[in-house]
Amino acid sequence: MKRLMWTVTVALVLGAAALWGAGRLVWSDDEQDLAWPTPLALLVLASVGAMFALRAVGRRLLGGVLVVVGVAACVLAVVDAELFGMGPVIALLGGLLTGGAGGLLVARGHRLPRLGSRYEAPAAQRAEQRKDTGRTDDLWTALSEGKDPTDDD
Repeated sequence: MKRLMWTVTVALVLGAAALWGAGRLVWSDDEQDLAWPTPLALLVLASVGAMFALRAVGRRLLGGVLVVVGVAACVLAVVDAELFGMGPVIALLGGLLTGGAGGLLVARGHRLPRLGSRYEAPAAQRAEQRKDTGRTDDLWTALSEGKDPTDDD
């Protein structure tokens, strides 16, 4: 789980840096600044913090948004490229990193640890785990909570 968390975090930070850098480069002869890479870079960078704060469903939604942002960055990089240079290539790389990280969040983001989950009471952690996995109380959980597992009430 830690490897997945680090992979997604590094991909998002690198994707944001690539989009930010692509917005600073010259893309055509008229040296006109592009307006779209910087806001997308800020959105991707903000999603790093949101990834840790959200729960399973929220992470999957965030991943879907990041996939859309990554695809949009790739399309805009190809459409806005008047001359071949490093700007479109770096923006395309940033879009691919962002979309890939979003895809990982959609597919496996529910497995990542939540921010502050370490500080929850053990009973709350078990209840959250049972809710996420759909399991009912087993014998050991009932015993550790002081219940009689053979009692049928």
